[in-house]
Amino acid sequence: MPLEFKQVTHRYGDEINGRAALKNVNLTISENSFTGLVGHTGSGKSTLVQLAGSLLMPSEGAVLIDGVNSREKGDAARAVKRRVGLVFQYPEHQLFEETVAKDIAFGPRNQGLTEAEIDERVHEAMALVGLDYDYFAPRAPFDLSGGQKRRVALAGVLAMRPKYLILDEPTAGLDPLGRDRVLENVTRLHREAGMGILLVSHSMDDVADYAERIIVMNGGQVAFDDTPQAVFRHEEALREMGLGVPQVTMLLRRLKAAGLPVETDAITIDGARRAIVAALAERKGETDGL
Repeated sequence: MPLEFKQVTHRYGDEINGRAALKNVNLTISENSFTGLVGHTGSGKSTLVQLAGSLLMPSEGAVLIDGVNSREKGDAARAVKRRVGLVFQYPEHQLFEETVAKDIAFGPRNQGLTEAEIDERVHEAMALVGLDYDYFAPRAPFDLSGGQKRRVALAGVLAMRPKYLILDEPTAGLDPLGRDRVLENVTRLHREAGMGILLVSHSMDDVADYAERIIVMNGGQVAFDDTPQAVFRHEEALREMGLGVPQVTMLLRRLKAAGLPVETDAITIDGARRAIVAALAERKGETDGL
């Protein structure tokens, strides 16, 4: 079953006259899907993430996790809410234990698992994010690189075996290599573990490269909800929202404006390469025919 928002409105401050961060939002995030969530600062995406993780309750409407209302209480409801794992921006700031293994074990231990189950979860989570257990488990988290810390924090969430994983700017502050490693690990989780991913990002290139679907938030409402190719056709509207299109898409449109007969729907480097090669071949054919 999916993660659903049904006519969700959320206000901060006064429940009647307070500022509405979300306005009558209807969304369905399917399990096993990879969705990108983008929007300018103040668009409502952070509020949506906190509602999905049951950190906030909606002022109006309902958030359903596999059919269970996030307002429900009790052990059964709590177990369902744990199916949503949240990784916030700069999650390494939440690391606090003396070893990597202890930090990753913190969540499973609070779920009341046995030591054997906890150990299994730690091994499993570290493998999922590409951290060698023997090398990293006994190390202090604070001695690791930024990218390694980010992967430890991600492993700490994965050790609780969420069904849905929400990542809020997971590559913020990382160098290009660290960024690629984190996103490759997230993609592998989606592909191999069947985990539903909601990737919150300011980077149009990241969501273009990895997401199957993009939700664009603006003014607390869903402005677009479609495939990446369809969303990025609305370049002017996106720019009015303080957003943009992937760099390769921008390049293709400039090449076309300069006279190259190139298709401009590509949103990845590989797609742009194919489009440019095809356009050059077409131009060469026209020249050869003269």
